[in-house]
Amino acid sequence: MSFDLNVLFQKLTKDQLIALVAFFRHMSHCDQIGTSRHISFFVDGDGDFHPIIEMTYPALGEFGLTEEQFEHAVKAARLPSIIRIGHGDGFDVDNVKRFYQANTDNL
Repeated sequence: MSFDLNVLFQKLTKDQLIALVAFFRHMSHCDQIGTSRHISFFVDGDGDFHPIIEMTYPALGEFGLTEEQFEHAVKAARLPSIIRIGHGDGFDVDNVKRFYQANTDNL
């Protein structure tokens, strides 16, 4: 089963737009060639990176989750600090899969 996620970035600078396009193209390229990579995007929150980000995704009922279960799964996507690069944050689909496997009785 697959789902769509639509993300709208507003108020980007030209440089931020180009960097995000490069980021998403690289993500797509990894899929196309069948390679696994941790990729990152630097967010200068105390600088000029202050976009408005809107996300639309299926209703939680389509996932078969309550809002609380969905939020726990979102938090589970975060990589442990030992794996993160520098001061960055990482997120991994495999963490979500492990979360589901460990919590099948609660989902």
